[in-house]
Amino acid sequence: MKSNPKYLSRTGKDWTFDKAETEPPGASRLVDDSEEMVHLVVGFARLQDAPSLLSCLQDEKLSLTGQPDCQKSNKESVGMKASPYVIFVLLMLSALASACGGSITPTQRTATVTATASHAPVGQPPAPAFASPTAVPTAMPAPSLTATRAAALISTPIPTLTLTAISTPIRTPSVKTSPSPVPPPPPLVSIRENRITLKTYPYSKFMKNAYNKEIDFPYQRFDRQAYDASNPQSRIAPVTHKLVIMENEYLKLTFLPDLGGRIYQCIFKPTGNNEFYQNKVIKPSPWGPPEQGGWLAVGGMEWGFPVPEHGYLWGSSWGYLTLPQEDMGSVIIFNGDTEHLDSRVTVSLGGDKSRFAVTHRVENPTQHPVRFQYWSDAMLAPGPANTVGDGLQFIFPVNEMTLHSTGDAELPKPHGALPWPVYKGRDLSFLANWHQWLGAFERPQSQKGFAAVYDHASDEGMVVVFPTDVVRGTKFFGFGWSNPIPPENYTDDGSAYVEIHTGLTPTFWDWITLQPGGSIEWTETWFPVAGIDGLVGADTDGAVNIRRTGDSVKIGLFAARALSGTLHLYADGKDTGHQDVFLPPGSHNWYTFPAVEGALSTRLVDSSGHVILSGDMR
Repeated sequence: MKSNPKYLSRTGKDWTFDKAETEPPGASRLVDDSEEMVHLVVGFARLQDAPSLLSCLQDEKLSLTGQPDCQKSNKESVGMKASPYVIFVLLMLSALASACGGSITPTQRTATVTATASHAPVGQPPAPAFASPTAVPTAMPAPSLTATRAAALISTPIPTLTLTAISTPIRTPSVKTSPSPVPPPPPLVSIRENRITLKTYPYSKFMKNAYNKEIDFPYQRFDRQAYDASNPQSRIAPVTHKLVIMENEYLKLTFLPDLGGRIYQCIFKPTGNNEFYQNKVIKPSPWGPPEQGGWLAVGGMEWGFPVPEHGYLWGSSWGYLTLPQEDMGSVIIFNGDTEHLDSRVTVSLGGDKSRFAVTHRVENPTQHPVRFQYWSDAMLAPGPANTVGDGLQFIFPVNEMTLHSTGDAELPKPHGALPWPVYKGRDLSFLANWHQWLGAFERPQSQKGFAAVYDHASDEGMVVVFPTDVVRGTKFFGFGWSNPIPPENYTDDGSAYVEIHTGLTPTFWDWITLQPGGSIEWTETWFPVAGIDGLVGADTDGAVNIRRTGDSVKIGLFAARALSGTLHLYADGKDTGHQDVFLPPGSHNWYTFPAVEGALSTRLVDSSGHVILSGDMR
């Protein structure tokens, strides 16, 4: 017989449990202990009261049960008493809250700690096979690593502990001043869980355990030959996955913890469009790390770790935590490996912003240096069509790119310099001017701290802003236009996408070394942009564009947060005019100035003289 639920209440910083058939007055947290499962709702709590909560859990002898990361251990999931794991989780969250002052600032970052970059000798790589347009060199540097284990925080795999927002406003204890108190408004940021069912090819039965000795890391190898022989087309079946949803007034972000912990969707509510590509079928492609034998073009944003360019963990199950607060929500995706390199991704969304922050952290818990790479890979198809069109443009603010791979014989060879954006009369920033696949890095490394993809047909795109002192690599990739790689390699509906990669090294041929006990952390800011027909500059606050017309100059502004200030137009460095600006988050506007000659630039300056946004017309 199921026992009565226990209600977790808090008065000040003291937590208590009450068992009752109905919710007691003032109870703000629900605990169902029928199967010794604690389901915590952090809500508006600020984690400084973690010791009291921990003591309360221990007094009740409650357990936490979760699912382990299947990629890092074969040990089965276990229920653990509320001592080592609760301590680990609460201390981690307490440290996070303390470091961020109770919230997470979108532009906050920590620079490299005990990390050094190294560059592999430049030489001619093997010619890429047609089936692997963005393949990386198969020969990896051998750092002669051992598999010794450092002192671990816990001795068992880290399970998934889900801290979720509830569907109704959270009530806190208060003194009633009237018979009918007015309920508080709903949270500005909400987090909840749901399920999603995706048609899936039977790839999982053909994944085998493998190990990369050169970088001391386990992974799953796909047996493509056995898979092809199994007639997979006839065995497509629906598979249901957990979906985590975080949203505010402007953005809706969804996550797939089961499939690499990826951000699956970024829906820009003012237009209703998903800026990420969303594959309608889960189908193994022939790409990814060559030794792995395959990769899933699921869509969204994935974490290419610890090898380029899609990494090893794109299909593994990641642990996750959610931190719902009224004015800031966060989803923490973690690998939780205490024997090899460990990675964690925190995605944060403010209640009054149309941008989201992605904070990456890599730690080396081992007793030896480890060489690795880390790349964020965003699969993009901005606009309503979930595919790319001839109006799609890559915006990289450099004059040269380093070519990674291509099927176009008219372009330079891999490692060679590619003038950007115009090469022999072809404006390669527009996908419509491509023949076959093409991928290239900013040369010699990332320079101005932003990159974007913009679809001019739908007047919509996606921007990433990053710190160039840490994020030294920026790359684009596309399947081609007049003679593209056939979509049936990765999907069944003929759709296509393009990619933006941001990474710690300038190219896929470079590696970074993390010393024992070392860590590296950085934050990228991503946001949709619309209504300004492209852009010439971007920062965490928004994007700016400049257009000449016959008798005027127009400046388009897009706001990722509320913008207020004075917009100036410069010609050859001379201030030619200004206008006042106020824009709500997620909105855009055009500002018209008289036509002037010369090189054009613009600055948006706030009341204290600080430059909020700037851009230079190329």
